[in-house]
Amino acid sequence: MRQQRLGQATFVPIETVQVKPINDKYRTFAKGARLAIDVITFDPAVEKAMEFACGNALVCETMQIAKHVCYDRGQEVKGV
Repeated sequence: MRQQRLGQATFVPIETVQVKPINDKYRTFAKGARLAIDVITFDPAVEKAMEFACGNALVCETMQIAKHVCYDRGQEVKGV
């Protein structure tokens, strides 16, 4: 990366990463929005890394649903 000047990267050791618990209320928060961790298929060995990366991010079916969750309902989540 350094030789090709691709930018910066942060490496977090999976053994010591501190993961915030996922808020279960977002699993059924809005119709058409699902937690990103529930949508992605991954190896159970990297579950902590995926929880760290996704957090409480929601995958929304439409832009209107994402706007509704983030702005109208005022939730501190990432809407994708």
